[in-house]
Amino acid sequence: MDLVKNSKYFLAALLFPIVLLGALVVFKAYKLEAGKKFTVPIEAYDPRDLLSGHFLRFRISFEDKDPCYSPNASNSLDHYYCLSTGKFITSNDIPGCEAWLSGTCDGSRFETGLDRFYVPENEAKFLEGMLRGKKASLVLSVDSQGKAMIDDLLIEGESWRKKVSAK
Repeated sequence: MDLVKNSKYFLAALLFPIVLLGALVVFKAYKLEAGKKFTVPIEAYDPRDLLSGHFLRFRISFEDKDPCYSPNASNSLDHYYCLSTGKFITSNDIPGCEAWLSGTCDGSRFETGLDRFYVPENEAKFLEGMLRGKKASLVLSVDSQGKAMIDDLLIEGESWRKKVSAK
């Protein structure tokens, strides 16, 4: 009887993390599909170390002047960047702005939490060569609270996956 009871606990302990991992994957996939899609240009964070580890470090190139460069910018206040107009806004309920990125001032830079894109280890060197001197951008999936997830990395307007498969 103890063997049956112990095997039930063992099975439950084994399945619990698998179920949680599956739920996390489904939740992330839903967030990617449900969000509005926007493409934003990026620039290399450090051209001497474009791929660090196996992720690309970048900064989003905002069209509008970054409000965090201002000497009176507050690091504690939320800031918003309207993706549909390309302008920084003071509130997330401005008419005409269908989606925005929410962020804060970190020093003198508007930070959204988007600063790296992970790549497969075996493709890192190839992508590093592809990114140097080329126009790169991200496809973002943005939810109604201004939180974004990276959907794809584009190099010269094409998905990095297409570039890798064509090599």
